[in-house]
Amino acid sequence: TLTVTGANPAFLVGTPGNPYAAVNQTGGTLTLTSTSVILGYNSASSTYTGQSTYNLASGSIGLTSYTIVGYHAPADFIQTGGSIVTTRDDTALNVALFNAGNYAISGGSFEATGTPYIGSPSLQVSTHDAAGTLTVGGGASTAAVALKGWMAMANNADNDTDKGSATVNLLPNGTLAVNTNIYRGRPDYVVSNGTGTVTFNLGGGTLRPYNANLAVGNANNGHGANAVFDLNLLSATTSTLTGIGWKDSVARTLSIYSKLTGGGGLAIGGGTAELRHAANDFTGNTTISAGTLKLITTGTNNVANSPTILVASGATLDVTGVTGPGGFVLASGQTLTGAGAVTGALTATGTPGNLATVSPGSSIGTLSTGSVTLGDYSDLILEVGGAGQNDKLAVTGNLILTSTLDRLDLSPVGGWLGSYTLATWTGSISGEFSQVYYNNVLMPNPTAAGGINGNYRLIYDAGSKMLLLIPEPSPLALAGLMAGGQLLRRRRGG
Repeated sequence: TLTVTGANPAFLVGTPGNPYAAVNQTGGTLTLTSTSVILGYNSASSTYTGQSTYNLASGSIGLTSYTIVGYHAPADFIQTGGSIVTTRDDTALNVALFNAGNYAISGGSFEATGTPYIGSPSLQVSTHDAAGTLTVGGGASTAAVALKGWMAMANNADNDTDKGSATVNLLPNGTLAVNTNIYRGRPDYVVSNGTGTVTFNLGGGTLRPYNANLAVGNANNGHGANAVFDLNLLSATTSTLTGIGWKDSVARTLSIYSKLTGGGGLAIGGGTAELRHAANDFTGNTTISAGTLKLITTGTNNVANSPTILVASGATLDVTGVTGPGGFVLASGQTLTGAGAVTGALTATGTPGNLATVSPGSSIGTLSTGSVTLGDYSDLILEVGGAGQNDKLAVTGNLILTSTLDRLDLSPVGGWLGSYTLATWTGSISGEFSQVYYNNVLMPNPTAAGGINGNYRLIYDAGSKMLLLIPEPSPLALAGLMAGGQLLRRRRGG
């Protein structure tokens, strides 16, 4: 145990006289009272460019003041384990204040528990003209940066034409938990020359609140568009957004104003996650594993490039905030699937060769929705298996099938036995499916006796508000059964 008490600065790693200073902590406890940790400490007039490093592999650091990684000289803070807790009410961690700084945590945790205020974020990445990098995760164990306050990036505190750059990498097993806001710039700085650049990569980690609601990239912070930055979903990864508080596990709201772009996928892990950008163009799948994903746009679909939206059992896709013509419109080539719930009206409209598909269930299951319109080049896919085992669309509202280009696909899973309820609605039904397929084969007369597979037929029961699949052989099949029965009786009688 090492305890240091004194005025700032008192714990320095790297000075003009020690250009390559390094600290390696492999255990124990470092306690700093009214004392900061500064890596790369140097005077502004010095030409020293040596690298200072702090390696934390195990043990703990507790302090009441701040940590600077990259003061007037470049520095690295590498954490592969252990824990850091600071109770400072002002900025607790500054990565790249005046010179390049890199904080990489692949194991352990950094937590800022102080009470924040508007003028100072708990974490700054790149201030003045410096280049800062924060990397969370990427190792075999879990890593977390957890902040009771807000986070700022690329501040340009000097308000000059030389702007710094901030890079944030949130990788597998990594969690970034922040309260209130994540900004590009700071609302307390009047920045007429704008801010520096921000590269924010979501590469398989988790973004969530600490213990209050969190907004990411909100332009309404004092300097408008300067606050906005993209979230880049890295290809071949799935990153998680969750509204569940890191500190208290309470369900809260995570509001994403930033544009989601890139080739990666998105998972929703609980609480409420709002996507508020109108032009998200990420091309990975969207999986709502738990909680609610709420889409908010004046358009008709702000996740249109995500090929599959999966709503798991117990989870919800809320499209009541989609206010464009027709509400939420499933895009051409897009599939909505799962056994969860869709709150709000749904329209599916595709293009030739790129159907808009609604596919209830993950195997066998029920998808609950508001009113549904299956428009041109739409497809409802239902698996039908053993007795009473089938996918179902449960509509609270109206089911509209007035298109001449919509289709129903019945996919057999095992032998059919008995009747099946394929869809229900609480309002009214309009029209019928223009095309019905059984096992990828078009059935020309699906409502006739034996119109499906020779043994079943569809019934649109407006009275009971159900779409039924019932066993009713065709006359030819029935005649064959009767003939077979007569032959059997003759043989027994002979």
